[in-house]
Amino acid sequence: MFLHEVARKTNLERCFIRHVEKGRAIPSLETLERFADALDVELWKLFYTGEKPVPPQYLTAPRQLPRQRGKPGGEARFFSKLRPFLARIPERDRVLFPSFVKGLASRRRNKA
Repeated sequence: MFLHEVARKTNLERCFIRHVEKGRAIPSLETLERFADALDVELWKLFYTGEKPVPPQYLTAPRQLPRQRGKPGGEARFFSKLRPFLARIPERDRVLFPSFVKGLASRRRNKA
């Protein structure tokens, strides 16, 4: 696949893709997901080399999350629902998000 095809499918600038290729830029998880979709591969395959990569056994397929019971399944469902909203936060404001969440968590602990 050519660079211009990847750029078109991912809606990313060609110069940014070149920087990622050369190790000058670190892509976000959202960007890696775009690359995986454009290349028609599963996301985990971007992290493995060799002929036959083995997928990690501890990952849960998103379609299986609603069936899981208990705290981890509920948290995974919550974060999978939250993810599209987080993606809408402008890149420059994303650095503020961890401190915002930390502040919310500390307020909740103080009330309890």
